[in-house]
Amino acid sequence: MKSGFQLNYSHRDYGNRTGFWRMADVMAKHGVRGSVSRNVAVCDHYPEIIERCCALGWELFSHGTYNTRYFYDLSEEQQRAVIADSRETIRKYSGQSLDGWLTAAITNDETTQHVLAEEGIMWLATGREIAAWYTEHYYDAVSSWLASGTPGGRR
Repeated sequence: MKSGFQLNYSHRDYGNRTGFWRMADVMAKHGVRGSVSRNVAVCDHYPEIIERCCALGWELFSHGTYNTRYFYDLSEEQQRAVIADSRETIRKYSGQSLDGWLTAAITNDETTQHVLAEEGIMWLATGREIAAWYTEHYYDAVSSWLASGTPGGRR
């Protein structure tokens, strides 16, 4: 491994090596079911992550092959190919249908939206929903926690 590469690799791969497993355990312990936005390449590179998601009954949705493969400047045919590949990969590894989509780096456009609809994808996360959820739930939970001294605001 090239000098200096280890730091970047360990930073980028933390989620797959450690973070995912910690979160899965905590969520399972507290009965929280996940809805997971995955790069479908994870199915090939880390099938054990997909197996764990399925064992926990989590929904898988996609944001393409890799989060670094943006939809900017992709033709309709190229977008359709990525979406179809994602759908088939999710089905192959999990048996689930691909119902939701979050385009890599939120680079979707009007073409993406109509292709998703034509391909049977039922919902599209735009990033606004995620920000709104965090604003409404996360910060309220943290505020309650800080005020009460316990997670979830319970005394």
